[in-house]
Amino acid sequence: MNIVFYAGHKKWGGLANNGGSRTVLKSAEVLRSMGHRVDVVTKVDRFTWFDHPPVIRTIPQDTDVAIAVSVSDASKLVEKSGSFTKVWWMRGWENWRLSDAKIYKTAKRLPVITNGKGLSAKLAKENITSYLCYAGIDFGEWYHVPIRGDRMRIGCLYNINHPTKRWDLFEEIVDKAGFKQYEYVSFGTDKCQCNWLRKYLQNPTHEQLLELYSSCHIWLAPTESEGFHNVPAEAALCGCHIICNNNPMNGMDYATPETADIYDTTGHAWQYIRRFKKSKNEAMQKCLRERIGDRESNMKKLITILEKI
Repeated sequence: MNIVFYAGHKKWGGLANNGGSRTVLKSAEVLRSMGHRVDVVTKVDRFTWFDHPPVIRTIPQDTDVAIAVSVSDASKLVEKSGSFTKVWWMRGWENWRLSDAKIYKTAKRLPVITNGKGLSAKLAKENITSYLCYAGIDFGEWYHVPIRGDRMRIGCLYNINHPTKRWDLFEEIVDKAGFKQYEYVSFGTDKCQCNWLRKYLQNPTHEQLLELYSSCHIWLAPTESEGFHNVPAEAALCGCHIICNNNPMNGMDYATPETADIYDTTGHAWQYIRRFKKSKNEAMQKCLRERIGDRESNMKKLITILEKI
């Protein structure tokens, strides 16, 4: 099959150093290893985390399927002419780009694949059918490095540019938990002026992130409006106990009462921290491997879905 991942919107398209772009490139890599021809169509490529084949600027004429990778790209792709099939791989509820009404309108114009149950459920409320397909996890890349100290360390992703990541809730939880008994760490792409953090890594290397995850006892995930939230999954594979919110759009299909502590309020989250004794990490890792799966198994599922469409 000749496949294109389409990120060609003039303003909001493109690849950059973020988890979404990494997922696109890793998915393309696995699909190529399965024998498919895969290109990424975009006018901007600022992704530098690892080497990847050059992107192209236009959709080849012999393309079988073009897959939009964001709501902006989907709204652009539906206007493209060609004999190829158009699909949208929805990987988050991007209502900071388009209104809810316009997202639903776009979703009714082309087949939709989601990477999270919350997204599929949200579409179903408007009678929009979707297919669920995760991108899969690189299990060989995430593992515990034995560097954890005795003092309780808690981590959280830093991102204040996207309010849906809810760094503000992490700060609220920290205020309740206090600074003396625990250490707090984080990472992100932006500069961080939070001097109460024991460690902050800006654009960490894979090795640095592996060590940061492994140094934590708990990873807090307050995010909402996600498709699939990779960070807590990576942290869990490095040995972290996960505490997350109960939002149906938290992007953590792998978080259940058996695998994580799920809170309703920040006070509830603090209680989980205060009472923390035994981790649910073993059950979490089993869930990630059995329920979510690796990239190859999920890309096989993606091909099955594309053939059906």
